[in-house]
Amino acid sequence: MLIRSPPAARIPSLRPLRPPSQLHLIPKPRLFTQNSQVLLIANHSPRPQLPYLSQPAFHRPAPLNGPSQQLARLLTTENRKYVKEQVWLATKWTALGWTFLALGAVAYYGILTESEERANPTPAEWNFWTRKYLRAGRFFSDPAHLETIGTINWVDAGSAFRDALARLEDPEKEGKGPRSPDGGDVLIPGVGRAGDDISDKSWPWRAGYLEVIMGCAKAAEHLDDMVLDTTRNLVFPKDVVLGPSNPDPRPTPPRMQQAPLEENCTAPCPPPETYYLRVLTGRGFTTKQKLDAALAYANWLEYKKLPDSAEEMYIWAVDIAKGALPITANADDILDPTTHVLKLSSNAESDITPNLLHATTALAVHHARNGNIQAALPIFLSVLRARRTAPVSPFPAPT
Repeated sequence: MLIRSPPAARIPSLRPLRPPSQLHLIPKPRLFTQNSQVLLIANHSPRPQLPYLSQPAFHRPAPLNGPSQQLARLLTTENRKYVKEQVWLATKWTALGWTFLALGAVAYYGILTESEERANPTPAEWNFWTRKYLRAGRFFSDPAHLETIGTINWVDAGSAFRDALARLEDPEKEGKGPRSPDGGDVLIPGVGRAGDDISDKSWPWRAGYLEVIMGCAKAAEHLDDMVLDTTRNLVFPKDVVLGPSNPDPRPTPPRMQQAPLEENCTAPCPPPETYYLRVLTGRGFTTKQKLDAALAYANWLEYKKLPDSAEEMYIWAVDIAKGALPITANADDILDPTTHVLKLSSNAESDITPNLLHATTALAVHHARNGNIQAALPIFLSVLRARRTAPVSPFPAPT
């Protein structure tokens, strides 16, 4: 006898007859998707966890110079090739641009140097750096700067002239420097070394050497009221220095840095007489060159309120001019040795030189400045008579 079973539903019910067990909700990934916990986002994700599909929920501290993983994903094979090409092009054109810029700067400097050499030549027997320092000194001391920028940079001008002078007096730098008259350096107490013997040099060499020395002296005159801060290598006016010798310092201008301390300051350059006496005690200079150096030194002494020393220097200038008179002429018959008045006799008129007229005129001007009219007026009158009776020069006057 057959037992009839209860009829079963043809379509199974979609709703379970009982609540599902919690154990059946735990995902069981397949074996090929099982990875370490580092690559997993969460434990409850049923999706396969592959390294190139994972999005980590936290960021590891990457090294500062290490590669970025996000950037590495973006740099595909095509992108890497494109980036390499662009980097190569950028490097090539940057190098070409800087090369052309450097060559253009060299060409521009060469053109400026050539134009300046044609306008104001420098001795051809000097080397490149000595001529460069001389051109730099000329540029910084150019009076035209007073009209353009309102001041002259005497600090840089003096530095350039001193560098040129150091090379000219150093046989190792210039190749053949001037030699001392006595075979060694002659020191003048309170001044420094005496002048050198440059008699065997060419005229352009001697003229350039004189220009460098006079440039150093002129820069030293303008830097007389300045000090050099040795800690910062900067030049400041003396009235801004902080120290016992300046109890009421002036505030520094806005363009300057902080005022220096007195214990850190020194003179920015040697005094002017150091350079003037190199010309006066040296050999190989012309009478006119020595006369100009003597008058410039005397003028500086007048500026420093030293009238007696200035008068001695003016008399020294007159003696320099007398020393260049012809051998056949007697100096006492031309110039009074006490009053320095020119004697106008038939024999003396032809022996009076322009240097002697220039020196005696400067001495008379010095007497007039200091109120000594009795000594100045006779000299002025004798110079005037000498100029009026002087023979006419066959050469035209310089313009």
